[in-house]
This record gives sequence, C-alpha cells and structure tokens, in this order.
Amino acid sequence: MSITTDYKPEVSVIVPMYREASRAELLRRTAFGLHCILDREFRGAYELIAVNDGSTDGSDIIAGATGMRVIDAHPSGLNHGKGTAVLTGLNEAAGNIRLFTDADGSYVLRGDGYDGSTVLRLIEAVKNGNHIAVARRVDSVKAHDGKSRSFYHSLSRSLELIAPTGVSDPQAGAKAFSASAIEYSCKPIPHEHQGFGTDRTILHLARILDLKVAEIDAEIEVADGSHVRPLPVGGQLIWQAFEARRLGKEL
Repeated sequence: MSITTDYKPEVSVIVPMYREASRAELLRRTAFGLHCILDREFRGAYELIAVNDGSTDGSDIIAGATGMRVIDAHPSGLNHGKGTAVLTGLNEAAGNIRLFTDADGSYVLRGDGYDGSTVLRLIEAVKNGNHIAVARRVDSVKAHDGKSRSFYHSLSRSLELIAPTGVSDPQAGAKAFSASAIEYSCKPIPHEHQGFGTDRTILHLARILDLKVAEIDAEIEVADGSHVRPLPVGGQLIWQAFEARRLGKEL
C-alpha cells in the first residue's frame, strides 16, 4: 500500500496520464505492478502519484481507485502535454528519489506478469550517487515504421547538436531523479517551454550543471498507440531544443 500523508516517502513514482480510459486495464495493471514492486522493496515508504493532464474520460477516477494519489497537471484542468504533467508530478512529490514512468506499463508489465528490474535499477543508480538515471531503450526505434525510422535518427542527431545531453535515448519514458537534481534541472523550466521536448531540456540543463547522469538498459513492452510519432512533433522538438539551449545560457 501507499504511505500515509504524514510520512516522508523514500521514493515517489509519478505516472503522467491523458485519456487512459480506453486502456483502463493497462493503467490498473501498471498501478498494481508498481505497488507490488515498491511495497516489496520499500515496505510502504513510497508514494504513487497519477498526474491527470486534462483527461475528461474518467482517467482520474480509474487511477484513484488503484490507490494512486491523483493531481492535475495544471490548475486550469486543461491538457498541457506530457512535459507539464511530468514536471508537476516531480515538483509535487516528496520522495528523496523521484521517478516517472509511462501509464501503459511499458517499463513494468511483461506479458501477464510484472518486471520491476528497470524501476529498481533506476532507483539504485540514484542511490549510488547519480543525480539522474535514464532508462535507455534497447531498441529505441523499434516501434517506428520504415518511413519514419530514418527521420527519427536524423532528428535525434539534429536535436543533440542544438541542445546536447550526452544521453543516447533522452526521450525514454522512465527516469529517476534525486531531489537536488529536480531543484537544479527541472524547476528552472518555465511553463511555456514544457512539452514533448521537456526531457531533453532537463538533461541539457543537467549537462551544463555537470550533474551525474547514468543510463540503464531497459527492455520495454510497447502497448498499441503508445509511441509519439516523430514526424508530427518534429517542429516542436526542434523549437524546444533551441529554447533549452537559451535556458542553459541563462543558468
């Protein structure tokens, strides 16, 4: 079970979500798997936070019924994108180590069971002195079709030239942070610069600040409809990379 509100958790896990009712069973299984994994390792000293990014389909009710604490990504209650949901959750959390992962169970579910190895290795990497730990997908483009695969590679190289991170898979959907890393690399990001490229912004700022970043190989189980296609969001990613570079110069 999740911890009580008057107890400081050792670990916080944030699950950003948007219109998950059509995949309600995946969300329930993800929450149950995280509860099982974390309760076994931390004996109640953890919290699970679902960040509702403007869903109007009852996603918040579904998540709340699993024992997760549900908060809104933005006071307006409107959809503002995954970047806003992630940063809201990381800033709201109270754990010494704070991790976010996808609502579809990509980093938790394995067939009919659960696999906590990626989550636990990310947490362990931060415990061992890294400020940030990134789940590096073993094949980060396997969900893209042939037409978008080459574009994905070209876009990734361009983004790394604009706002270097030193990380091979900055868009991976699971990362862990120390509380100090959030203070230095997450809180400086203004709301208007939060979006699909927020992960790169965080990691670019971390690189400038010389924070220690570890990469952990991760096998993922991709659910249907889970991946953002690079072609429609490419322009936004490039714009955010330039904004990340500008923010870095202001540090």
